[in-house]
Amino acid sequence: SLQDLKDKERALQKLQKERESLLSKTESLNVSLNKQSTELRKKEKETNDMNGQLNKLQKELKTTAAVATTDASSKFAAMELELQGAKTGREQADDLLRKRETSLQDSLSNSKALQQSYDELAKMNTVSLQDLKDKERALQKLQKERESLLSKTESLNV
Repeated sequence: SLQDLKDKERALQKLQKERESLLSKTESLNVSLNKQSTELRKKEKETNDMNGQLNKLQKELKTTAAVATTDASSKFAAMELELQGAKTGREQADDLLRKRETSLQDSLSNSKALQQSYDELAKMNTVSLQDLKDKERALQKLQKERESLLSKTESLNV
């Protein structure tokens, strides 16, 4: 009958509007998903760059520690020779000991500063990795929502 036909036509229009709405939402989710993917790749690059900096700093720390140890050993050996050959006695020995202590304190300060820099970079890397994991979880959630909307769209198309 004519009334049934009109009702069916209204129902069809309603379904078409719902389909268009779902397609719009799917498109919006795709845009968001692409943005998240781009941001995720950017964060991965930043993390890789930080890892490179961290590795470089570790190498510098090892090199500096080796140089500081060698330097301290050389200074210590030279001071021992000076002490053995000293003619003025106690004053000269005290002076050499003060120099040795200052040198060792300088080496220790340098090592502590490098260790602090290393710790800060490690902390930054950990924060960046956590942020990357959070973005990945958000991306997975958006993908699931997109799949759900695509499934609903398909069922409406049928």
